[in-house]
Amino acid sequence: MKKIATLCAAIGVLALPASASAETIKQKGEIVGDSETRVSLKVEVTGLGPVEVADFKAKNVFTRCDKEPSRLDFTALDPIQVKSDDTFKARLTDNDGGFLRIAGKVKKGGAAVVGSLKTNEIQSENGSICKTPKQKFKTSA
Repeated sequence: MKKIATLCAAIGVLALPASASAETIKQKGEIVGDSETRVSLKVEVTGLGPVEVADFKAKNVFTRCDKEPSRLDFTALDPIQVKSDDTFKARLTDNDGGFLRIAGKVKKGGAAVVGSLKTNEIQSENGSICKTPKQKFKTSA
């Protein structure tokens, strides 16, 4: 019985450094080919690699509202889990039938992200019907 307790204590000590080494890497970037945009996010990294993308914000993103060019801001309130292959994908809804789809891949151990975003038809704050085509983004620390 004493050997099992010692083994459990040793496993607990080994697990501690992995969780203690967790860090959050803040990143900034833009939509590829559109220097008027700003994309920011945070990547949570542990000893096992990247585990989530949080605080995703995309500002001044090209959109069409009532078939006219426009710019909108998007924010993901919930963190997005990163899979073991360093990819992530989320479909975030606005409870009115609209959704924002974000997908991508975490690179360089959490120091860079490449991905894309798009929406279906969503209603803007002024009542216009807007749709954002699929656009690629890049961020880095």
